Amino acid sequence: MALDHEPDSARLHTVSNPRNIQSFPREIENELSFKGQKLATGRHRVHPYPAMLHPLVVNRLLSDYARKGNIVFDPFCGSGAVLLGALIRGHSAVGFDINPLALLIAQAKTMQYESAPAERELQDLCSRIRRKRSYDIPAIKNLEYWYDPLVTEQLGCIRRTLLESDYQYLPLFVVCFAYVCRLLSYTRKHEFKRHREVEQKRNRAEVNVREYYIESLKTHIALFLNSNPPTSDCSLQLRNSEMPFDDTIQYDLIITSPPYGDHKTTVAYGQFSSFGNEWTTELNPFNSIDYAVDNEGLGRRDALTMDVSEYPALQRTVSAIERRREDRSRDVLMYFNGYLKTLKNICANLNPGGVLCTVVGNRTVAGIEVPLDQITSQVLDKLGLQFETIRTREISNKVMPLENSPSNKPGNRSPTMSSEHVVVFRKT
Repeated sequence: MALDHEPDSARLHTVSNPRNIQSFPREIENELSFKGQKLATGRHRVHPYPAMLHPLVVNRLLSDYARKGNIVFDPFCGSGAVLLGALIRGHSAVGFDINPLALLIAQAKTMQYESAPAERELQDLCSRIRRKRSYDIPAIKNLEYWYDPLVTEQLGCIRRTLLESDYQYLPLFVVCFAYVCRLLSYTRKHEFKRHREVEQKRNRAEVNVREYYIESLKTHIALFLNSNPPTSDCSLQLRNSEMPFDDTIQYDLIITSPPYGDHKTTVAYGQFSSFGNEWTTELNPFNSIDYAVDNEGLGRRDALTMDVSEYPALQRTVSAIERRREDRSRDVLMYFNGYLKTLKNICANLNPGGVLCTVVGNRTVAGIEVPLDQITSQVLDKLGLQFETIRTREISNKVMPLENSPSNKPGNRSPTMSSEHVVVFRKT
């Protein structure tokens, strides 16, 4: 979905000192930090996913704001932390995302599993994988660069077996396959972006890929059967939340954590998911996209439709960034251009009396902090919602380095964010 024209550059020039900048107060809540509590527990261990909301934060927000019979909505659902938490508590849930792999993981997590059929399907699949000799290898760019040929062939045998299957719990089997495809590639496992590992650290061809995959299946089937099961229904949609919703989508509580910046300069969800998405073509019911995930997310090049002057905190921030890096100020504007569209959409279909909880972090661009919690609050206030609170938590389980180099200049290091803000508004 490429942009046909550049945004109106005249809108990039904003006043440097806007007046009457409203400040929405923050309340530090140490108990929301959950220090020492693991991020990936239970079903969330099946496949890692970048920037996942801490399940304990989700549970606290559900406990504080959800009521019996509520429909919970996450417009950036990722791998389904909010959805699973809501379903376990008996709420119905709706989730949107633009990443097919994320939706597949969420589907596997939120299914209900029964021991006997799960064990029966597992045994049948393992037997068939061990016997399979034919293979199916999808079209993957630079395949030989990322995989040993013997690993590729064994992955192809597993893929052919899955393609020929019609199991009840196929989504879980495919999710495990997607993760094995990432683990056995040459990519660096500790990074979200695709970078080839140095030769000494690459996975070797002597790995028995079939048995490696089978052990993963056994581990995760046992994990799922012994976890708290969902008790309600979940609706998952491959959908960009910047696009208007139809009136049939209604909900009572929004719990979400949008990307804190554009995909290309923050978390590269698409690059992280690329191996899984490539190998699960035709296996993932959500994988029908004709776009690059990292180009479709917030910050994509599109017509600039917002008026920056309506949001003083944003106006001041963009002006400060522009004085240092005009190119980065344009990136920030494009991010907020999409973010504003999303907030308008999700607020429009929130039922009266409903609550919006959005977990945001204030990143730094060109040395300037972007106060996403304050900008979000100003947008929601202008949309007519009632401010309740901003609950600030320390991030104790960061999946990011303690420092980064935002300018890409040697020696120029800056600390990464160490806290998040839960912005809470109510629709009157």
